[in-house]
Amino acid sequence: MGNDMQIRVFITFALMLVTATSLLGCDNGDSIPTSDSINGRNILDLNVGEKWQYEFFVDSEQYGFNEYEVIAETDHNGEKSFTIASVLELQESDACKPTTASGTLQVTQIDIPISYQMDISVGSG
Repeated sequence: MGNDMQIRVFITFALMLVTATSLLGCDNGDSIPTSDSINGRNILDLNVGEKWQYEFFVDSEQYGFNEYEVIAETDHNGEKSFTIASVLELQESDACKPTTASGTLQVTQIDIPISYQMDISVGSG
């Protein structure tokens, strides 16, 4: 796989993780929006075990999904932080080669990234 393709896949996946963390707590109906903030940034209202799944379609046929789960809540330098795991699976289609990716993103309670790790496999089909 060419370096340009690797960069595009990485950027797409990283943006999906960052976007999801910005939206977490908004789409499951169980969270209550809050006006609490720290230094002008909204506080993430997350709980270990919360999950979100996004499905990808081509011509009304599902060809993959991206699932996120809050897997840990920890203390990072005196501030609450969350670890979010992501699994992306895409079948081969006109849009992409078969792809499997898994990663973790650790963010503070005010949505500042601490660490990011990703493993990805893009098929040759």
